[in-house]
Amino acid sequence: MGWTVVQRRLLFRYDATLPLDVLSGTRTHDNGLLIERLTFASAHDQRVPAVLYRRADAERPPVVIVGHGAGGSKDDPLMDRLFRWLAEHGLAVAAIDAPFHGERYERFEDFRDLLRQPFRGLHFVVQAVVDTMRAVDWLHTRDDLDAARIGYLGLSMGTILGVPFVGMDTRISAAVFALGGAGVLHFLAGLAAPEVRSAAERVAEALDPMHYAPLIAPRPVLMVNGTRDEIMPPAVGHLLYGLLGEPKRIIWYEGGHGDVPPEVVGEVRAFFAETLGAA
Repeated sequence: MGWTVVQRRLLFRYDATLPLDVLSGTRTHDNGLLIERLTFASAHDQRVPAVLYRRADAERPPVVIVGHGAGGSKDDPLMDRLFRWLAEHGLAVAAIDAPFHGERYERFEDFRDLLRQPFRGLHFVVQAVVDTMRAVDWLHTRDDLDAARIGYLGLSMGTILGVPFVGMDTRISAAVFALGGAGVLHFLAGLAAPEVRSAAERVAEALDPMHYAPLIAPRPVLMVNGTRDEIMPPAVGHLLYGLLGEPKRIIWYEGGHGDVPPEVVGEVRAFFAETLGAA
C-alpha cells in the first residue's frame, strides 16, 4: 500500500514556531550587488548556512531559492556566477548548504554511503527539505523581499530534493528542475546490498520525486535536461516530466550532465521573469 498525501506531509512536518535565531555574518557590496551571509535554526537542532544575493537598488524583488548538486555547495564558483547573473537581472537569490555539504559540520567523503545506510539517507532528504522550508520561513521575515513571489531552481541533487520540497510547500510559486528526474531513488535501491535493499526500497517509496511531482500543479514548472546525460539519463527526465501536471515545459539540450548552453540559462531567467514578475 502506497503513502497518502497526508502521510507524506507528516514526514516533513516541523515546528513552524521554532525561533529562526538568525545570526548575521558578512554583508558585502560588490558591483551593485548586496551579498549577505548568515545562519538560521532549523529542526533537529541544525544550524543552516545561507547566502542571499540581490541588487542593492532593487525594491522588494522576487526570490529564487537555488538547490545545489551532490558534493557541491552554495559557495561553488559556478554557483556564485549564476547567483550574480540572476541578481543582476532583478531576482534576489537565496541558497543554503544541504546536510553533509559546504559549511555543514559533517560531510560524506563518498556520497554512495547513503546506499549502505538507507535510513540515514531518509533523514538526509527529510532534513534537507525541512531546511529549505525554514529558508522560506526566513524569507517571509524580510521586508526588503517579496515573499509572495518565491521560485525554486534545483540543479541535479537540487532537483531530487526540490521536487518533494515544492510538492509539499505551496508557498513556492514556480519551479525549474534541471539535470534531474524521477525514479532515481528506486533505481538506487535496486543497486543496494541485498541485506539493506528492502529498507532502501521503503525509503524510495517515501521520498522519490515520482511520488511528489503530481502535487505541484497548477504551479508552472520548467525542466532542463541533457540528451547525453550520463548521470541523470534521459529516461528519468522523461518520467518526471510525464508525472508533472500542467502548465509545464521541458528543454532538451544536446550535451551531458551540466553542459547547459548559455541560451538555456537565459530561458531559465526568462521563465522566472514571467512567472514571478521580475523586472
